[in-house]
Amino acid sequence: MTEWSKITKVSESHAYLRDQIARMWHDGPALSLHIEEFRPAYDVEGRRRNGSVKGQGRFQWFFGRILLPIRNVVLTLVAMVSGGTPSAGFRSSKVSGPANSMAVGFADATRHEHQQYQVDWCWFVWTRNRSALIRVPKDEFRVETLWQGDGPMRPYVDPANRTLRWRDGSTVVIRLDAWETQQAAQLPPG
Repeated sequence: MTEWSKITKVSESHAYLRDQIARMWHDGPALSLHIEEFRPAYDVEGRRRNGSVKGQGRFQWFFGRILLPIRNVVLTLVAMVSGGTPSAGFRSSKVSGPANSMAVGFADATRHEHQQYQVDWCWFVWTRNRSALIRVPKDEFRVETLWQGDGPMRPYVDPANRTLRWRDGSTVVIRLDAWETQQAAQLPPG
């Protein structure tokens, strides 16, 4: 099999990742979803849209509301002038549920990155008994587990709605390519 750093096709990345996760977890076949720039909008009681706790960090929140859009415009212009592609910079995922829900724990796993202009891509992987939100560096295959749910703590994957659903009623809507949505619909939910 090819080295991780030399894989350029998304389907090959999925195959490589699934094979490695199945070997690491010893829990049957592994399934995967590629989550680009996981930066969710929170629809959670007691949280601001960016995930911060209401009533805390008011000063940073206020100036962030002013400076973040300005920063995004400047960085987009710099990217365009230098020949790069600008990042969307928008929250394309959505977290909803009670303040202490499983989905909030999942989303909070990458919370320190939510305000950054560009964030690393994540993968959601699952087997029949385990699921995890992981990050794998582009240069070498080294799994960094950001969040893990085993047994009843893992979500049901609803590919038609591009949603992860937990038993407590909380959800995370994720942005997926049409190819991944179609692929996930053909796989057992785990």
